[in-house]
Amino acid sequence: MPHDTLKVCSSATPNAECLIPENDLNSSAIPPLAESRHLPPDQLSRIATAVELLATCAQVIADSLSSATPGTVDTVYVAERLGCSTVWVAEQARSGAIPPHCVVPGTGNGRPWKFHRVRIDAWLRSR
Repeated sequence: MPHDTLKVCSSATPNAECLIPENDLNSSAIPPLAESRHLPPDQLSRIATAVELLATCAQVIADSLSSATPGTVDTVYVAERLGCSTVWVAEQARSGAIPPHCVVPGTGNGRPWKFHRVRIDAWLRSR
């Protein structure tokens, strides 16, 4: 990989393709802020892409660590009431077997599934 290619490395995935290598974090490979105004557009584009990726990853982590709001529940809640695994609940939500109106918009698809408590409780009682 050329020296001017920006990478991001993780000690957990040392063989992964990187945007900024750990050994370059304190080197001249990353220009000081004052010099960053003079970066070529392709480098700025790669930096912007890396920042967007980091923001997305941070949001996924925050979502998975956040507890459900009072009006919502997670797959553990549903699984406990059905006597099944959380994986099965996620598969049912993904396939539409759990009514879509019970699912909190923006959940699933790589993020933890969340359900409207009142709606999922009504659906569970109707089963």
